[in-house]
Amino acid sequence: MNNEPGRRGHVVVVGCGIAGAAAANRLHRHGFEVTVLEAEQRIGGRTSTRHQDGFKIDLAATMLLTSYKRTVELINEQSWEPHFEPASDIIGVERAGRIHHIRASKPLGALTTGFLSPRAKARLAMVAKDVVRHRKVLDYENPVLAADLHYGDVREYADVRVGSAELRDYLIDPACRFMGLASLHDTSAVDFLFLAKNMGKTALFNSPEGIDTLARLLVADAKVETDAVVTAVEENAAGVTISWDRRGEPSHEITADACVITVPAPLAVQLYPQMGEQRAAILNSIIYSPALNVYVGVDVPPDEPSALILIPHVDYPDLACVILDHNKTTGRTPPGQGLISSYWLRDWTMAHWNESEEDILCAALPTIDRLLPGSVDEPTTVHVQRWKHALITGPVGRFRDLELFKSLTPPTSRVRFAGDAVSSSTMNSCLCSGERAADEVMTALAG
Repeated sequence: MNNEPGRRGHVVVVGCGIAGAAAANRLHRHGFEVTVLEAEQRIGGRTSTRHQDGFKIDLAATMLLTSYKRTVELINEQSWEPHFEPASDIIGVERAGRIHHIRASKPLGALTTGFLSPRAKARLAMVAKDVVRHRKVLDYENPVLAADLHYGDVREYADVRVGSAELRDYLIDPACRFMGLASLHDTSAVDFLFLAKNMGKTALFNSPEGIDTLARLLVADAKVETDAVVTAVEENAAGVTISWDRRGEPSHEITADACVITVPAPLAVQLYPQMGEQRAAILNSIIYSPALNVYVGVDVPPDEPSALILIPHVDYPDLACVILDHNKTTGRTPPGQGLISSYWLRDWTMAHWNESEEDILCAALPTIDRLLPGSVDEPTTVHVQRWKHALITGPVGRFRDLELFKSLTPPTSRVRFAGDAVSSSTMNSCLCSGERAADEVMTALAG
């Protein structure tokens, strides 16, 4: 794309997570001047990385899958392959004090693993059947295609359609805890089918520099203002006026040709009341799980080869999953050391939300030690990360609501939305939503 940036107009992107970064990149490559306003001091949003004591800590999103078709295509288009490398695809599944291993790239290995009975393995065929049956509509690039799928919540899907309590408790439930940090009752079965499709057979890859590498590459040519808190977005005859604040400075105001809003749904409603009652009601109905993530750096890595450990509720009612970052990819820890990233369920998170880091560690470390004995006796570094809006879990029927939200959006509107509020809480779906919003902006301005 050879268009000179700025010749086609100026667009402001609110939020520099992966959706905002993807929107900015696409608009810049099509000749627009782009300003990105990010409220935090670092870019990446829920794909950001913290550098601490020689450790690179992914603060929310943690994995990239080769089944993320559009993400892989974009990396290849931009010749960014040198920034990434293959990652471990060993997944551990805990059951009754033992961690069993399967490989994401070889899903049939689940049929030979010892943690499921032959009867439970046979019921896996029902999940595979549904994924194959609906594969064309389980599409992150156009999620509204899934609007007509109706399977209720995951508990209902597992009990009624799959019909195996063992498979529910030791595979479906741990996978959903990893996906949404919430219970089966709180998670849409359609979201689980999206996960099953993309985790069904995939290799994993990552960047030694951190999960935020992709966001940084995407906005390398854009103007990015960090510590910039947007307070209002208003569409008017002149275009779109965006008001924002930075501590210690007078209030700022930008009038641009268009705006892409990529923040979580409740914040988007506050910023842009002109969206109207119906669209606001759809966004306000979205359910987010908050997250309290506990990261522990250690001198000696635990003797466990998994990159990801899935945790069943019957053994660990509070712990959602564990990532062993030193197994995930290279360059994430000082030589020879380990990094244990733990993610906790919504109820545990809410119970400990207002506690000090010291108290949270006192509550979390015994559970980690039970899973990986002796691993956290003498931490080298620790970090606690809070996310108020971490992952979307519902409501059931959300994809039908997304279809309605899209139909209610005037085609000429210069304010567009991206991020998980109009897609799902995965890097690939958010990236696709950012590019889709950029295309909508270009169509609206052309019209």
